[in-house]
Amino acid sequence: KRQVKHVAFFACRDLEESVEHLRGIGMGEERMASLGDDAFDLVAASEAVAEEILVAEGVPVDGKPLVMVHVRFTNFVSDFGDKGSPYTAAVLDGLIERTGCQVVFIPITNCARRAGDRDIGDAFDVYARMKRRESVSFLIGRKYSPPEMKAVVARSKALIAYSYHAWVFALTSGVPGFGLFSGEYFRGKSSGLFAWYGRFDWVWDIERAVPADVAAVIEREMREQSGCEGLRAKTAELVRNVSVPGEKLAGILGVGG
Repeated sequence: KRQVKHVAFFACRDLEESVEHLRGIGMGEERMASLGDDAFDLVAASEAVAEEILVAEGVPVDGKPLVMVHVRFTNFVSDFGDKGSPYTAAVLDGLIERTGCQVVFIPITNCARRAGDRDIGDAFDVYARMKRRESVSFLIGRKYSPPEMKAVVARSKALIAYSYHAWVFALTSGVPGFGLFSGEYFRGKSSGLFAWYGRFDWVWDIERAVPADVAAVIEREMREQSGCEGLRAKTAELVRNVSVPGEKLAGILGVGG
């Protein structure tokens, strides 16, 4: 808090919560803004590329609705796989029973793997706990780029994930993206993002929400697909807004035209 008066400009990714926190410690709004995230306007690979990936991985692309799933039960402060694995398995089993969907576990990590990033290992742990394993596929054939992953997500009817960037890939593609989290770290990351899209009802704390209730909401949204255009409109607004911080910073520094 003592350092705030020495900061000329503060840019944050979060659209709601970080800005509110900065206000609380005395930073004026003229010196802060949200930059968003590069993933918001990332150009996805083509639909044809997504189809090629799914076919090469043996994912059934005809008939069944596809639901992309990303799980990672670690973050910088905790490991909650003992709770996350059975919870996620229950949600997915319920969703398969309700919709007949094909669940596709996807990786999100695209840099050199770190010890804490266990995307596919955590996915296999969920898979081992599921009853409806015949309706599960994995994208594990090779390392996929972010544009490829975004294209694959855009090919789906819904995404369920514990990852910020997985949520962004879905929401910015006009695909209903549903968030699960445990603990304060991801509560903070999810709240600002889902608040921007006005979808507080699409994110759940696994300590509180009942898996069957989560599956019911996802099934309804998959069937109705009523919010997709709204997602695209909010994404376009967000991308327009993130040009403002650059102009503001240039003014503070006295550079530019």
